[in-house]
Amino acid sequence: QIIRQYGIRFDETLTNLEDVAWNVAYLAYIEDLCIIPTKLYFYRITPNSITSQCVDRHWQVRSWVQTRNSVLRRALEHGADTEDVSVLRQFIRRCQNNIFAECVSGNLGYGNYTALCMETDWATMDVLKSQFPAEYVCMRYIPWVYFLGYSSVIRLRRWLQNLRKRS
Repeated sequence: QIIRQYGIRFDETLTNLEDVAWNVAYLAYIEDLCIIPTKLYFYRITPNSITSQCVDRHWQVRSWVQTRNSVLRRALEHGADTEDVSVLRQFIRRCQNNIFAECVSGNLGYGNYTALCMETDWATMDVLKSQFPAEYVCMRYIPWVYFLGYSSVIRLRRWLQNLRKRS
């Protein structure tokens, strides 16, 4: 019923993470959520699956940027109330964290990050900047601070893990 009423569809322009964008769209319209411990399906990883082929970090970063843009476009088209803004703010931050994680894991430097993020839909972001001022400033004007902070934390965690392993 929610899917038809609010016209929730998979974004066919996304080649990866389309389920993430769909889930965020759906979650914006539900009031309650129940998580059950029962496994209802088994996720199998096969050698030729798209999941197994995700070694191209540029492609992964681009996918997260496109997914973030897709969700923000939908929010703009359908309007976002105060509760939606809170959910969207968390989603934007999770996307940014995944973008940074892919960059750091793939040893992609800041230059690669900025080149890949040029695909950001700034027209949409400019419209939404009043609702997401902190996220907007971090992505638009000071991404190098954000990137440096995130990559430093990840590298410190790796160093500490390696130190513990040697002890």
